[in-house]
Amino acid sequence: MKYLKFTFIIFFITILVSCTDRPCPVMKRLDKFYGWPGGYFQGDWEDYYICARSYNEGGFYDEAIIALDKAIKQRDKDQWRARTYGMHFVDYFPHREKGYSYFHKGLYVKAKIELELSISQEPSDRGYYYLDQVRTKIMKQKIQTVSKPQILIHGPDEIWTNKDSVIFSGIVTDDQFVSKIMIGSLPCYIQSADKRIYFKKELFLHEGTHLITISAHNLLNGQAEKQLSVHVDQSGPLIIVEKKLDKSIQGFLYDDSGEISLFVDSKKIALPEGKHVPFSIFTRNQKKTIRIMAQDKIGNQTVAIIDPNSNFATKNQLFVFNSVSNILSDQQNAKFFKKKSSCQLKIHFLGLNNNQIVFSDKIFMEGKVKSNAIISKVLINDTLIFPKENLSYVSGKNINFCHPLFLKEGENEVIVSARDQYGRYVKKKLTVYRKIPSVRQLKNRFAIAFYDLENYFSNNDSLIFQNLFFKNLIQKKRFQIILRNNHDKTRLEQYLFLKHNKTSYLDMSPPQAMLKGIIYESEDEIEIVIRLVDIKTSKVLLQCDIFTADKKNQLNEKVKELSDKFHAAFPLIDGMIRQENEILPDINNLNNIDNILLNSTLILYKKEEMQKNSVTGKPFGAKTTISGYAHIHEIFDDGRLIFKIDELKNGCQINANSRGIMQ
Repeated sequence: MKYLKFTFIIFFITILVSCTDRPCPVMKRLDKFYGWPGGYFQGDWEDYYICARSYNEGGFYDEAIIALDKAIKQRDKDQWRARTYGMHFVDYFPHREKGYSYFHKGLYVKAKIELELSISQEPSDRGYYYLDQVRTKIMKQKIQTVSKPQILIHGPDEIWTNKDSVIFSGIVTDDQFVSKIMIGSLPCYIQSADKRIYFKKELFLHEGTHLITISAHNLLNGQAEKQLSVHVDQSGPLIIVEKKLDKSIQGFLYDDSGEISLFVDSKKIALPEGKHVPFSIFTRNQKKTIRIMAQDKIGNQTVAIIDPNSNFATKNQLFVFNSVSNILSDQQNAKFFKKKSSCQLKIHFLGLNNNQIVFSDKIFMEGKVKSNAIISKVLINDTLIFPKENLSYVSGKNINFCHPLFLKEGENEVIVSARDQYGRYVKKKLTVYRKIPSVRQLKNRFAIAFYDLENYFSNNDSLIFQNLFFKNLIQKKRFQIILRNNHDKTRLEQYLFLKHNKTSYLDMSPPQAMLKGIIYESEDEIEIVIRLVDIKTSKVLLQCDIFTADKKNQLNEKVKELSDKFHAAFPLIDGMIRQENEILPDINNLNNIDNILLNSTLILYKKEEMQKNSVTGKPFGAKTTISGYAHIHEIFDDGRLIFKIDELKNGCQINANSRGIMQ
């Protein structure tokens, strides 16, 4: 009887052992081991998934498929942050990894099925990448002729603008899947190749004419391109006063746009068409100054204030001077002119004072250079203002200009210099101080604690990526970034934060969210997943992922791509409060409404009176005063945002002059 009991116990234990899953076998290649990394093997879906990813990395694709099938039997859906136990989560993509295995085995149809299933359950950059690789392989097996993408651009082929940036948009179509779109040298982000892709890209361009090439590629490397001509013109027309006669003042106007309007004391004067056109102003019995305003076709303006009773060089004066110059040598004539008229070359600023304080990142340098000789050159901070490259034949003794200046925060030195035909040189220096309105200062932006990214293989590429990403966030100044648990926190703070910000590190706000992430890395590939987690609620506010199979050559490009994704999710929306709890974003912000998160913090503020050029009226920006804080409660399709007030400062009210900006 005892023998039977003992036999039954042995039999029962044998059955239990046979039913227990054994660890995945360990495989070896080039002195490296793949499969189960060691430790207690429970035989659950996470264990098999760990084995499968390791097998794929080592090239053991059959073993990976077997392990993935066992994982899928227990949990069959791909998912970011799949819960294993308690508060422990893992990124789980068995169908994506199975598609990866089939791809490397050359079973492209099976790979396509698995990858499409993965993306339908949980999109990922790595999944999209390998789906495109599979599509390429399948098309190469079936298609003999490579097509060219069709590019449709929204808007004209030639653009004139006085804006700081230009938005290019359009649609590219191709049955062989559009895979790449370039605007100039900048790529448009494409999550996955498709037969029809809408693109939109903003480019910041300096003054001048730019030939922008828009190119597109398909998966089989078929290519097409279109070109646009963009004229960025932020300067007003040149007003060149040539001479004064008994009853009129005569001169020329010049502007590259070829369409110039002239207003004298607000009255429009008829002008011929062209880039370089003459004008004549009647001045008989004129006792007061004359205000001349020239405007080009996109609204740039130049103002000249002229005293008709001041001394201008007349025809007789020119004739006399020219007679002298015929008698004297050039060197003698220069000495004569300097001696007789040493103080006649002058620079005048219009409505802009030394040590001027402004609140805008761009102002217009307005003024004139006046001489009793022909002016040969005018420069503003080494930029040639007169003569234009294609205007060398135009001369004048009174040059009125309006030129844009982009200002950094703090002190900006402006130097205007001029030279006349006899070599006389004069320069005038001006200091402009730019202050950042309080509502746009870094200390009022959303505060994020930046934690080290987790990595299964802590190596130099991972640290390089992390540091590059941190640097990119700092440079854009959209967020307050506070380092946490960084391997070299002190050096990064000093080199990156203090280099790119005027604000003291001690002025930073307590963090409102944590930025954490993980890096999955193999010899050639790298996948980065970052998550922004609300500190109060532990809710994941944002998740972004990027992937490349060529980390050695694409690391910098992928850093920028991840940063762009991150910033796109937090647009700095600014707008006017129309009703007590409703804000209408400014028109240039309307395209970003879809990215706003509910419960996002809104700063309520008021603009003080706009500071302007005292003569021409061009704006210098305005101070702002913070009234309180609110959060976004509802978002409408037409762009309206409904908010609920959280806090109003003492004595502050919300009225028709109030505005709101995202934190």
